[in-house]
Amino acid sequence: MQLSKTELAIKEHRALFPTTVKSVSDGMGKTELVLKISTNKKLKKKISIGKYKGFPMVSLTLEERATCSTHCVFYDGCYGDNMPFATRYKIDPSLLIQIEKDLVFYSNKYPLGFLVRLHVLGDFNSISYVKFWERMLIKFKALHIFGYTARHDSMPDKLSRDIAKHINRLRSNYGFRFAVRDSNNNSHNFTALSMDTPIAKTKLKNKELFVCPEQLNKVDGCADCGLCWTSLKAVGFINHSRKALSNKRKLDAIDRQWEAIQNAPI
Repeated sequence: MQLSKTELAIKEHRALFPTTVKSVSDGMGKTELVLKISTNKKLKKKISIGKYKGFPMVSLTLEERATCSTHCVFYDGCYGDNMPFATRYKIDPSLLIQIEKDLVFYSNKYPLGFLVRLHVLGDFNSISYVKFWERMLIKFKALHIFGYTARHDSMPDKLSRDIAKHINRLRSNYGFRFAVRDSNNNSHNFTALSMDTPIAKTKLKNKELFVCPEQLNKVDGCADCGLCWTSLKAVGFINHSRKALSNKRKLDAIDRQWEAIQNAPI
């Protein structure tokens, strides 16, 4: 049986739209930046609330699946499959050089601060890549980061758990300047969960979770909310990916993980 384009992308651990993937070394446009001022309607361009009010929202997009753990709940049904026009950058030395150049630009233009969304697509693919962002946090005091990662210490694969140790260290050292939440990690509250999972419903009942206000039409976008980078509660997302959530194997793994936590001796 011939595989569909999506099935082939999953099998080959790559984006569904390979022509949108580029290396900085392939050449950059005259005004092209890899850290782009957000044009995403959900993210919005400028933060309008809280301690980061006035900060511009900047985002980085990597290649989904190629940089991700295959154990990510959303690996088979990544929302990048619905983003045919997004430019995805490969993680290589030329990207890191360009990111640092872009950070110089934003630091000079916005010395009071700016917020980088890591990552619109893709994930931390190595320990060295996490350490790169640590060096950037040290070097650029105006840099603030938020996002989500499936590289956490409850993942089945060793690489994700090893990467998670360094992500956890950055959270501990930099607090909300590195507000990168785990994705579907049931062991703590600084995580992002699908509201289709039992753990999310339990946390909501226990007032340990807030449902994304943008999805409830309470705010126009992330920049008008700020809870993901200021709250210690878990965030719940509605129908993040129906296709991914239909993957019973991965949902069962989440349920087993939660049951183990509940039954663990205190």
